[in-house]
Parts: sequence; structure tokens; C-alpha cells
Amino acid sequence: MSLALFGMVMDIVIVVLLIGTIYYAYALSKQLSAFRKHKAEFENLFMQLTRQINTANESVDHMQDAAESHGKVLDRLIHEGQILADELKIINDTSNSLADRLENAASLGRASSAQLPAQKPAADTDDDGAAGFAIRDREVETGSDADADIGFADDDDDDIGNFHSQAERELYTALKRKG
Repeated sequence: MSLALFGMVMDIVIVVLLIGTIYYAYALSKQLSAFRKHKAEFENLFMQLTRQINTANESVDHMQDAAESHGKVLDRLIHEGQILADELKIINDTSNSLADRLENAASLGRASSAQLPAQKPAADTDDDGAAGFAIRDREVETGSDADADIGFADDDDDDIGNFHSQAERELYTALKRKG
């Protein structure tokens, strides 16, 4: 009796397990049929995703090329700017040196004029009578015509007659030749 009861319990366990297996196979079959039904949609989605990735890669390549070309232009402009900055520094140093030399010359001129007998006060004296620094153009003071010295005639160009010194005329003609 116990053996027959044991056989019957085993048969019931096997039937329950078979029913569970059949249910699992049925559910799996439904999921596989749904997957097959939507397989075309998945393939279409993957194709669109692949196209978008390729477009993004092309855009990144294009942006890298543009950045590289603009980077080269910027590097060239920076290099030119550095060259100009160096030139301006040289010009500044030279002008400072020239200003120092002019200041020294003015100091020597004041010292030598202090040793001369008293003359009428110059137009560049301060209220206290001390001579200030001034740059004078001898051509303007003497009234000489420098056009003949450098080969200019007033009838060649109306603007040349408006200048007070030879240095102004030379600067004007140099700028006019360059422009």
C-alpha cells in the first residue's frame, strides 16, 4: 500500500510539472510569435539608427576639418600679431631712447644758455621764467623754403604747401607713395 501510494504521488508531481512546462512553452511561443511579428519594425529601427550614426560621424568629421582649417588661420593671425607686437616694442624702445636723447640735448642746451648773457625770454618759458622743453623747427623760424631743397614745387600738389617743415613734407610724400 505504501508503494502504491508513493507511485500515485509521484504521478501527480509529474503531471503538475508537465502542466507547468506546457504553460511555459505556450507563453514562450506567444512571445516568439510577437517577436517575429515586430521583427521587421526592429530591423527598420536598427537601419534608421545606423543611418543616424553614420550622419553623426560625417558631421563630426566635417566639424574636425573646419576646426583644423580655422585653427590654422588663427595660428597664422596669432603669429602675425606676435610679429607686430615685437615690432611695436622695438619702435617703443627706439622712441624712448630718442626721447631720452632729446631730453639730454635739451638739458645741455639749457645749461649752455644759462651761461650765455641774458637775452629776451623765449616763448616756451614758464611763468617762473625757467625754460621748458620744446622742439623747434629751424625752417619755420627762419622762413626758409625747403621745397627747392628736395625738388618740390607748390604747383605740383596743393597739399604740400600746407606743411610747415621739411619733415612734414617728407612724411606726406612717403605716405602718398606707399598709399
